[in-house]
Amino acid sequence: SGEALFTLSNHLEEVNAMYCIKNDIILTGDGSGFLKKWDIPSGKMTIARKLSEKWIEAIDFSPKDSLIAVGTGNGNIKVIRLVDFSLHADFSLNNSMVISCAFSGDGAYVSGTVENLETGNRSVIVWELKTRKEVLSRNGYFFKGHSPFVANSSLFLFADPEDMSLNLFDYKTGRKIKSIKTDLEIQNFSASADGSMIVAASRADLVRWWNVSDLKQAGQAKKIGSDFTDAIISPDNKLIVSNAHDGAV
Repeated sequence: SGEALFTLSNHLEEVNAMYCIKNDIILTGDGSGFLKKWDIPSGKMTIARKLSEKWIEAIDFSPKDSLIAVGTGNGNIKVIRLVDFSLHADFSLNNSMVISCAFSGDGAYVSGTVENLETGNRSVIVWELKTRKEVLSRNGYFFKGHSPFVANSSLFLFADPEDMSLNLFDYKTGRKIKSIKTDLEIQNFSASADGSMIVAASRADLVRWWNVSDLKQAGQAKKIGSDFTDAIISPDNKLIVSNAHDGAV
């Protein structure tokens, strides 16, 4: 019917991040640094923990080990256990804030985009969870809500604003695979569910997509009069859905 089932109203600050797990659990993070877990059937809060003195910006979940990655405004990516919110790992970066975070498909790696508070420069970093070792660090970014880990591969996808490019690295070896010059500022980007395609929404009203197998452009679409802000590929790879500044989808 389109009506709300319930309203989760226990936060005292703005909710900045949210994640839904199998229609059973909702995770929310707010401006005061609290992470909360909610039971969907009942709408009741089951766990709350303050993880940061600043806001929580991003949340991701790894079903492999039931771990949660939480990116905070004071430069931490905390990996905690879903069952009790106990700490599993903590990756801290001085004088920074976290913009996004994500697990690899196998749950063995975690990544984040961090912004330096003095310079405004953004970097992507990948850590191996088992060893806590940093395996990749480059200038660039990825957005929350879109995993930079390309499915069925060891490829990591991010954008570099300095040379206006999309970049693919092997995050296990740190080796650069390909840099795709876009010549336009990238608004957002994502990979398909099977890892065979990537798509990017750009300024100048343009959406383009590439095959991962040969990294050649497979097509593009242009919308006159309004920049695209996001683009995703349908699970069957038959549709590309995008939205624009003027409210069109």
